[in-house]
This record gives sequence, structure tokens and C-alpha cells, in this order.
Amino acid sequence: MPTGNIKGRRTDCVQNGTRRIARKDPSRQLLEYAKLDWDPWIQDDPDISLVPSDENMAAAAETSRTAHAIMQLTKHQLVNIHSEAGFDDFAEVLGNLANAAQMLRAVIEMIEGAHGRMIVSACASLQNDHKANYQRKRKLRE
Repeated sequence: MPTGNIKGRRTDCVQNGTRRIARKDPSRQLLEYAKLDWDPWIQDDPDISLVPSDENMAAAAETSRTAHAIMQLTKHQLVNIHSEAGFDDFAEVLGNLANAAQMLRAVIEMIEGAHGRMIVSACASLQNDHKANYQRKRKLRE
């Protein structure tokens, strides 16, 4: 299964400052989320894609179906398969399972990072809107 062109990336956000998030006050927590920041992904190596290819995703899907089939078998059934078929494709199947797991972990990390970035940016946008509305109302009062 090809996975060589997928590069694992750090997707977590970095908190500015050392304030602790108040757990009992959701609005305070959202304000703290709005302060988080991150660097965008950059293409360090043009030969390594940051986007999962159709080929990699199809290979991961095929390996996932193989994994599902294996999970449906008992130990005794698997032992019988090894006894009858031997170990000709054993290394390839194990390699495919390991590669798919590694690639899917990277995809999960990317998706969870994007999820977090969307929440943080939404909180920052709401905070900016709130500040703008406050300033507009303040000018109207003057």
C-alpha cells in the first residue's frame, strides 16, 4: 500500500499566554479558545504531498476491508488459513495493515486539527463581532 507521499504534520494549536481556561464558565472558555493560534502547513518537500491521494485512500479502504474480514474470523479459523495457504502473502498483508494504520492516523490527526482550527477561528470571529458591536453601540451613545 503506497503511503510514502503522505507526510505526518503537527496539527495542534498553540496557546498564547499562560492563562488557564475557566472550566465552569463556557463563555470564558470560548474567549480563551479565540486566543489560540497556529502556523499554516507549508510544503517542505515538493515530492511529499500533504493531501491524501485517491490511490492512498483506495488502498486504505481495501486494507480496511481485509482487516474487517480478519476480525470476523476466530483464532482457529486463522490458524487453519495459515496451515492451508502458508505464509506466502503474510508479510505483505501485515505491511499493508501497518501502512494503512499509519496513513489513517495521519488523516485522523489532520481532520481533528482542521476541526479544532474551525472552532478556534469561529470563536475569534464571534469575539471580533462582539467587540465591533460594543464599539458601535458606544459611539451611538456619545
